[in-house]
Amino acid sequence: LLNGVIITEGLQIGEENSQNNHYEKHFTVVDKPNPADLVLDRLSPTHDNRIKMRIFNQGAEIPDIDFNTSYVRVQVNDTINKSIYFRDIDPTGLLKKGKTGWGPAGMVYLDYIWPGTGPDGLTLEPGHTYKVKVILDFNGRISETNKVNNVKTVVWGMTP
Repeated sequence: LLNGVIITEGLQIGEENSQNNHYEKHFTVVDKPNPADLVLDRLSPTHDNRIKMRIFNQGAEIPDIDFNTSYVRVQVNDTINKSIYFRDIDPTGLLKKGKTGWGPAGMVYLDYIWPGTGPDGLTLEPGHTYKVKVILDFNGRISETNKVNNVKTVVWGMTP
């Protein structure tokens, strides 16, 4: 229970309603979650010149608040930056489940193709070379055992 009182002495003359100077909020303190371990396994260009990534979580389950506020960043040629929330990349929460979500076949992977259009869209033009960097949990919301495997940089020469 968090309990607070607003003291207005010295701030104003003639408090009209002292009944509204009190606020209570009940909450529960929980242990820090076990760390996840998101892994950016693979980056590759698609046949239509978009960015395809393969991701998995080999750690613990990711709490909703962290999953919903974390995002993935794509950087192209150190100048173009686009970001999408994990909740939009993985609306079913496949990565959120971590090891607990693995079925009898083993590890669960998420293959995601970055959109080619829209405000966060990226399409790589044929005949150019691109340096593509992808960073999982760019804003550092998720507790992880290993953040090094969240980043991958590749250079692609897109054929015309």
